[in-house]
Amino acid sequence: MTEKERIKVGEYWLGLAMMYGKELPKTSLKIMLDSINDLNADDILIALDEWVRISKVGRHPYPPEIRLAVKKELSPESKALEVATRIRSANNLEITIKTRYIRSLD
Repeated sequence: MTEKERIKVGEYWLGLAMMYGKELPKTSLKIMLDSINDLNADDILIALDEWVRISKVGRHPYPPEIRLAVKKELSPESKALEVATRIRSANNLEITIKTRYIRSLD
């Protein structure tokens, strides 16, 4: 990606995160952009736009999810990243539910 494309993708990603009530620190955004820098910027923007329209997850996408959306054919490595991301999301949800339950007992 060119620097101009990085800025455009970064701004869209920040806006998407804000839409879900999250604030991405500059350092995190830089890491996220660096991890998808080899992908086509237009494809990334399409994937981010599709995320808003079809995602059932109430958060912005992570780089592996963008990579998966852009790359039509999944390599075994990409499939493993997708599984890891889903497990992480499920674990975070489980922790949130348990925490709320424990707090409700107090």
